[in-house]
Amino acid sequence: MIVDRIYRELAANPGSIPKNGREDETMLGLMAAVQRGFQRQFLEREERTALSISGPWTCSRKLLYKREGAPRKPLEPRSQVNFFLGDVVEATAKALAIQAGVLIEPWDQDVPVHLKLRTGALEGHPDAWMRPPVGEPVVLEGFEGVAKWEKLEGELRPGDVFNVEFKKQAEFAFGRLLENGMDNTWGYLSQANGYCASEELQEIARQGGGTVRGTIFVVINTNTGHMAEVFEPFDPLYAQRIASDVEAIEEAESPDDLPRLLTEDETNRGKTTGRQVLGLVCSYCDYAESVCWKGRLEVEFKGTKTGSRPVFVVTGEPEPAMEDPF
Repeated sequence: MIVDRIYRELAANPGSIPKNGREDETMLGLMAAVQRGFQRQFLEREERTALSISGPWTCSRKLLYKREGAPRKPLEPRSQVNFFLGDVVEATAKALAIQAGVLIEPWDQDVPVHLKLRTGALEGHPDAWMRPPVGEPVVLEGFEGVAKWEKLEGELRPGDVFNVEFKKQAEFAFGRLLENGMDNTWGYLSQANGYCASEELQEIARQGGGTVRGTIFVVINTNTGHMAEVFEPFDPLYAQRIASDVEAIEEAESPDDLPRLLTEDETNRGKTTGRQVLGLVCSYCDYAESVCWKGRLEVEFKGTKTGSRPVFVVTGEPEPAMEDPF
């Protein structure tokens, strides 16, 4: 629905971006997105809020730390650069989609949506939304390998709405995406379903006589430049989980009332070493060393210190397992 059309247009216009009359809008939007990303990551360290935070929806502790203003470790240069590159890659994918004639709205991520709660609402800023193309198949012939739509059930109606998320992934994660679909390691499914459940997207679908069908994840492999899209149907349970997390955070007297994410068994050449290490999400968290695991982490580097990410070894008694349906 998106990537196949990008590929088709790029193949038909070798060496140049497809032109459809939206070039000025595309260039201005792309420059604004890159500028906003650079400013947020390097100049003002602007924090995304509520639904627009992804990782914390897999860890309610981080949201509580943010609310209480807990001390935090400054982001490492590798993280700042990585996050900024994500902004650039995602903005590029969005620009290509628009120039390929995909009618996604809006360019400006400052257009908010709101997930209604028992008390108040959570605001978020989705990448984009779109309706299905009229008179064309979901996936153009010859591009089935880059689009996974097997989870789509029932016929599409012109008034149906899709949330659209643009992401970047390295080679390993990209391969896993094509094999298994999007997972919730970074809270992407929680975030996307929160957008799908928002009052604004639900109203847009109602006005068109359709429903919010789910999220199209458009992902770029940062190692090779390949693109793929994966459809994940709308699951309101994720939005309900966000609401319950917010209630738990409001009721918690301290972060200790909320569970930590599980540690992982360290492995070396396929064998466990007997040590526990922080998982991927925790290893990028700026509260891990300063508050959440304070005094219990030993930092090691695999390979050279300048060429690989740190490994956080957890000392002391192992954490008890917690049940989590997601």
